[in-house]
Amino acid sequence: MSKDAREWVWEHSSSRGTARLVLLSIADRVPDEQCVAWASIASLMQRTNASRNAVRGALTALADSGELETLEMFIGPQRSTVYRLPRTAAQLAKAAAATNDDPEACAEPPTASDPVPELDGKRLRRHGIRPRDGSESDPRRQNPTGPESAPSRQNPTPRRVGF
Repeated sequence: MSKDAREWVWEHSSSRGTARLVLLSIADRVPDEQCVAWASIASLMQRTNASRNAVRGALTALADSGELETLEMFIGPQRSTVYRLPRTAAQLAKAAAATNDDPEACAEPPTASDPVPELDGKRLRRHGIRPRDGSESDPRRQNPTGPESAPSRQNPTPRRVGF
């Protein structure tokens, strides 16, 4: 499926330069027609041979143009960021609907008003993408039983007796 996503980027994306390379790199990782993929900043830097600031700027520009979404509610392998290509997903859904009706038919060119299909969490989980557990500001506790489970083994620091 990444072939269709890459093809959409080559033929229909308005991005240029580093933004296009970043979008192609993400599109190359798309496993199915939902057009959801995961990537870390470091992997995007390596694949595009761009600096961290250039990749971050490209991601911001792509999000502003509507060609890329960051899915905050999901997390990829190794805590990587999950992205979605919404226009690509809409075009692929439109093409699939057209070929279901008539196998010989071609889909019309993409428009901004094409509806983006809903995400299927079960299919995302197959590709290593899972829902985020809680918020970033509330990390899981290391000891789920709590500190009252046993007394501390540390010796308290003796008080200093002043002069």
